[in-house]
Amino acid sequence: MVTIALDCMGGDYAPKSVVDGIMKYLESENEEVSFLLTGQEEKIKPCFPHGEVPERVRIIPSPEVFAMDEKPSMILKRPETSLHKAAALVRDKEADALVSAGNTGGLLAAATFLIGRIKGVKRPALITPIPNLHRDVLLLDSGATVECSKEVLIGFSKMSIAFLQVLGAVDYKIGLLNVGTEEDKGTQDLKQANVILKEQLGKNYQGFVEGRDISLGPADVIITDGFSGNIALKTIEGTAKLIMETLKSEIKKGGLRTKLGALLLKPALKALKHRFDPHRVGGAFILGVNAPVVKAHGNSDGYAISNAIRVAIDGVKKQLVKKIALQYAQGEA
Repeated sequence: MVTIALDCMGGDYAPKSVVDGIMKYLESENEEVSFLLTGQEEKIKPCFPHGEVPERVRIIPSPEVFAMDEKPSMILKRPETSLHKAAALVRDKEADALVSAGNTGGLLAAATFLIGRIKGVKRPALITPIPNLHRDVLLLDSGATVECSKEVLIGFSKMSIAFLQVLGAVDYKIGLLNVGTEEDKGTQDLKQANVILKEQLGKNYQGFVEGRDISLGPADVIITDGFSGNIALKTIEGTAKLIMETLKSEIKKGGLRTKLGALLLKPALKALKHRFDPHRVGGAFILGVNAPVVKAHGNSDGYAISNAIRVAIDGVKKQLVKKIALQYAQGEA
């Protein structure tokens, strides 16, 4: 049986959102999965229907909460927080994976220093699916490691290959984000990483890609530092929201013809909204640590948490960590 540890106090709507996510999962799936919830029991129990905790759920009392604005390194000095206790459960092999919608930096620190890095991994990375004109593309790193040397970028490519194996991808393209596609552009680390990746990946390497290629280009994975990746991710999220809100505003201001047109387009508009909804994905893996760790969006609701749980279970069952370790052990990219 797979056991998932959940930081029940992490996120804008916790603990209700986490409990709702578990209940949604239990109602829709038949898989044998158990849950360990860390947090304030007196706040968690009333969130369950009739205050009754399901048989496959156990609450691990954790009196403290690691706030969204706390310094990430402080998590190591806060063993009584729900986030620290959830990570410790994974470290101690009581749980197979960790899910949290809490402080990203705190989760990253807990994953790196409590659960530990895979041998050979220099820096962990967040891998996030992003809607593309053709399919979802994978952005790596989307915010974990702000500054990256060429060695770290090459390491990201190894982790992305393992992730693609989990997805069952055989024919894929990996691109390196830059300010242009010309080989003489970019920092020294980018130029050197480009040369090495071209040699190591061969036909699977797309070369340099630009920001617009995240949404329009042919690459399946886009490698970048966490600073650039997070800006790109948040820009795409903001642009998607701008488009949807502008459409709604224009439809409301329009006349009868506009409203009738919107009615006819309703299925297409609904599909568009769904594609850009971050809750659809559930969460992003922190790659490079010794267990599947999933960072859910801070404003996750029950639907998003249930999807984050599915992501974590998938990582366990498809042996994501083992595949990443194998990439490093073999020295392949």
